[in-house]
Parts: sequence; structure tokens; C-alpha cells
Amino acid sequence: GGASALLDLTAHWPGLAAYGVNPYSMPALIAFCLTLANLALVVALVPETRPARGGNGRGRRRLNPLVLFRPERFAGVAKTNLTYFLFILIFSGMEFSLTFLAVEHLGYGPRENALMFLFIGVVLALVQGGYVRRAAGRVGNRTMALRGFCALAPGLALVGLAGWLASAWVLYAGLLLLSIGAALAIPCLTALVSLYAPEEEQGRVLGIFRSLGALGRTVGPLLACVLYWRLGASTAYWLGAAFLLAPLLLARSLPAIEKVEPRLSNS
Repeated sequence: GGASALLDLTAHWPGLAAYGVNPYSMPALIAFCLTLANLALVVALVPETRPARGGNGRGRRRLNPLVLFRPERFAGVAKTNLTYFLFILIFSGMEFSLTFLAVEHLGYGPRENALMFLFIGVVLALVQGGYVRRAAGRVGNRTMALRGFCALAPGLALVGLAGWLASAWVLYAGLLLLSIGAALAIPCLTALVSLYAPEEEQGRVLGIFRSLGALGRTVGPLLACVLYWRLGASTAYWLGAAFLLAPLLLARSLPAIEKVEPRLSNS
């Protein structure tokens, strides 16, 4: 996205401006094409897992997002869901406001922002593929997620300090910790919520889990931007680091996998 923003369509075809095209239309166009390709691949290659008939009605959809937070009858599921929601709420707010901080305090443009997010992506891929995949079974998903939160909090604090000092070195140190923390936390929380649920319920449980992530990515940027523009970049990131205490404490109280037992449901 950042690299494609360097290509301004209106500079080559000024007449496109009359149709709403602007200097940042190329990233949107590429995202649109990728989305269409993704949709086509899902339609063509991914089989439906839900039976055409039957079912007990538990899969009915609700418009009220608060139903995502209702208690589950399997120990650990609801608490993992809440942990993930709070984490994504904070992390997505950081992702969304990071470019504001980079532009406002370090003078970054599209190229520098592209390199910044490329750095985050490379670290995420290396840690998830090179370390988490090999060590999660030995260390444990809960312990791995806790380590991730312990890296995320100082990472957010350092990014806030980078805005205050206008230091690229401090920024990248914070981004390194943030990327490592996210690489540890996200796959391990996903694994935990699937392990807490029996096989026949994993699709529904993981659907709720991912829906809470989408809700967090909707609300998080709004809250982060309000804090950013009201309190300043550094204060917003330092508050985010403090708020990470909530998912950290929740993750610490998650039950061990071998001790998980289904709870009786009143419904």
C-alpha cells in the first residue's frame, strides 16, 4: 500500500480527478482487486462445511454485537474471547494511528511508512513461522501468549517515547517488540480458544472469536484516534501500554488445557 501510493494516477491522467481519483487511489484500487481475487478463490476452492439441512438453530446470526460477549458453556472460551478482543482493540488502534505519529513527529512519507510496515510484517512472519510454530507445543500456548503481552506493553511505550523524542531508532525498537508480541499472542490465543472447545463446536467458537477481532478492529482505531488527537501521540501510546494490563491479567487466569471441563448450560 505504501509503495503503490508513490504512483499518482492523476499525475499521468489529470482527467481522472473529475471522477474522484486522487493521489492515494492506487492503494485502494490494488486492495479492491485483491479482495475480488480473494472472493473468487473462496467461491471456487473452499467447500461449505455447514450441512445444507438440519442443525439446531444455534448458528443463527444476530445484529447485536454484544451477543458475542455472552458466556460460553466451555471453560476458558469466553475469557479467551475477551482477552483477544481487548488485545485487538489496543493493537489495531496502534496500527491505525502509527502513520499519524510517523508523519507528524518523524516527517515520514509514503515510502518511509511502507518500509515501516514492511519491517513489522517481516518480523511477524519470521517469529510466527520460525519460532512459534516450533516452540508453542513445548512452551504452551498460554505461556507463549503471556510472553507476547509482556513484549507488547514496552513496545507501545517505546513507540510513544519515539513520538516524544522524534527518534526513528526508538520507534523501530518499539515496533520490534510490538511485532514479536503480536506474533506470539495472536496464533496462541487462536489455538487456545479452539482447544477449549470440543471438535463439533470449534467452527462456531472460532467464528465468534474472529468476529470479536473484527469488532476490536472497528472500535480500536476510533478510540485510539480520539486519544491521539485529544491527548497527544505519546500519551495515547502510554495509555495503550497501561491498558494492556487487562488482557495480560485475563490471560494469566486462563485454565490449563488438561483441566478444561464443559460447564452445564442453562439454555
